[in-house]
Formats: sequence, C-alpha cells, structure tokens
Amino acid sequence: MVVGAVVGALVLVVSVGGVLAWAGSGRDLVALPDDCSAVVGDELLAEAFDGAVPDLDGGFTTADPDELGLHGELRCSASHEGARLSVAVLLSDGEDEERLERYFQKYGEPTGEHYDGAPAGELTEHDLGNGYSVDVLWDDPSLGERSVVGVTVDGSGDGGYFVMEGGQGAVWAGNAVVMVGLDNSMAPESSGLDAESLYARVESLTAAVVDQVPRVAER
Repeated sequence: MVVGAVVGALVLVVSVGGVLAWAGSGRDLVALPDDCSAVVGDELLAEAFDGAVPDLDGGFTTADPDELGLHGELRCSASHEGARLSVAVLLSDGEDEERLERYFQKYGEPTGEHYDGAPAGELTEHDLGNGYSVDVLWDDPSLGERSVVGVTVDGSGDGGYFVMEGGQGAVWAGNAVVMVGLDNSMAPESSGLDAESLYARVESLTAAVVDQVPRVAER
C-alpha cells in the first residue's frame, strides 16, 4: 500500500493497551469483520479528516490472489476534499516469522530518495532542487516486533496537485502487519499541519487501528 506519489511505505506505534490485547491468547488472528467500520470507526475518521466522517470503502477477504500465504486481509479507504485515509491489515501464520518480516520490509521500510540520509527522530529538510524542499520526519520506535512511522510535508503551502504532504504508519504485531496511511497530495490546499503535527496524527491513527484489530478479530 503506497500512500500518494511522494510518500514511501512507512509505520507506527502500539499503545500499552494494544500490546496486552494482542498478547492475550497467543492464538493467531485469522479473520476480521467484512465491515471496515468495525476497525475504522467514526472517531478515527473524524481525527483523520478534522471532524468530517466520510464513507468507507473496502472490506475483508480470505482470498489470496497473489499467493502470499495469508489467512486474509482487510483493506479500507476513505477520502474527503482530496485527502485520503488508507488502512490495511494482513493476517499471516504467526509461526512464519520470515514471511511476516518480509511483509514488514515491503510495507514498513521508509523508501524514497527524500529519506536518504534523514536520521531517525530528527526533522530533516530535503532539497528537491530548483529552490523546492520538503520536511521529512520518521522514527522506528521499539514497539511490537517491528515498527516505524514517517511523514513528508511541503512547507510552501502552495496547494494544488503538487502538495507533498502525507505519511504512513505500519506495525508488525503478533501475526499481523498493520498499515495506516494519510495522504493529502491531491487536496487543493495544504492541511496546515507541520511535520511534527502530521507525525503525531499518523501515529495516533495507527495506534487506534492496532488497538482495535485484536478486539474484533476471530482467533
């Protein structure tokens, strides 16, 4: 799941409550409701879209067209005024750590040249040339088996198609890889969030999904 044309795949943070919920039984999560609202509720949508609660598309499937060895996957999305929220949860065999590691590396590692040389936990300005730059902020907190969160923000505030503003959280927890992306690159104007504020929002959204998944999943 790629969030926008300019934001690489990245991830996030699990709260203490979420960690306890994931570790509750030791059994694999094998299915989720075929209803995105069970995982992505109105409160999360309102946080993502500054109070707006747009419709959700998507659901859960046990089909595995790419033969990834999944129990199933949930994919959901919502958009409002050019901003887009994407949520994906991949459920795999919990004993197959190599496969889970591969999923996380594919979806959770920061990618894109604007992350090159940007140290974890530090706001970095990346020069794109021609007097244009973006602010980059990412980190890889020691939460879950693996986790990382990252955002890219255009500080110019010019808006239009070339808004570079988005981020993604992903976390490997138990037998799942959870990804939450927020992309504003198609919005007519910037959200007004700086990199630190957008980072906090993406982190909070991802934590909410990570907390909710084991509460509604079948084991």
